[in-house]
Amino acid sequence: MAYIETSSLINGTTATETRNGREITQVLIVADVTTAPHQRVITAMTTAGVPRVDDPYAGDSNCICESVNAIPLDDPTIFQVTCVFKEKQKAEEQYTEDISASVQSAETTTDVDGELLAVRHKKRADQPLWDVQVATVDIQKPQLRRTISRIENTEPLTPEFYIGKVNVAGWRGYPARTWLMTDITSKEREDGRFDVQYVLAYQADTWDKIIWYRDPDTDKVPVDVVPGEGAKYYQLYEEWDFGGIGL
Repeated sequence: MAYIETSSLINGTTATETRNGREITQVLIVADVTTAPHQRVITAMTTAGVPRVDDPYAGDSNCICESVNAIPLDDPTIFQVTCVFKEKQKAEEQYTEDISASVQSAETTTDVDGELLAVRHKKRADQPLWDVQVATVDIQKPQLRRTISRIENTEPLTPEFYIGKVNVAGWRGYPARTWLMTDITSKEREDGRFDVQYVLAYQADTWDKIIWYRDPDTDKVPVDVVPGEGAKYYQLYEEWDFGGIGL
């Protein structure tokens, strides 16, 4: 029956430390491999005591076996089996963050200083009052997007609690209700963990919406509209604490 030569458990092991973590190479000698010739390489790799892919290294459980290779030596019943273990990624290497910006169409009735887009005209010289109109125009507003990608041990169980929610308080130095969670995706990895991605969109003036009174006859905003009465801000998105998922 095939067996591992005991001395190779120690003598055949080397380790390397790099910026990417620890790597351990274990070279084992498996002897007495006497199965059919075409089966011997498989027998050598599956002999009791030979690590399998995804097994932890005996001396460092944070190092996981990534590959197993078997080659015959001069004696066809003796094989050299090489197992390579690599350290799991460190937490700071499992996290990336990207920021991008683009423009998005929006409607406005004010200029950059918050003044109404109002124009006036007199049809007749003797007309006592100006005919005033407030315009609604399409503009392209810059929008910042933040994408956070990280490896998590478990799949997000309740992404619906965060999708479509805004930050309840200051977050990453930005005021409350300025970041909207737009997307959460997860994909299972071969090691059983999950690649999870969070996408958030930013609005500097919050995701609240200002509603203007419009004259029912002209469908225009009156020039003398009173803030707080004819123009009000409404909160449209539920608030949530993003700290609950460690963001």
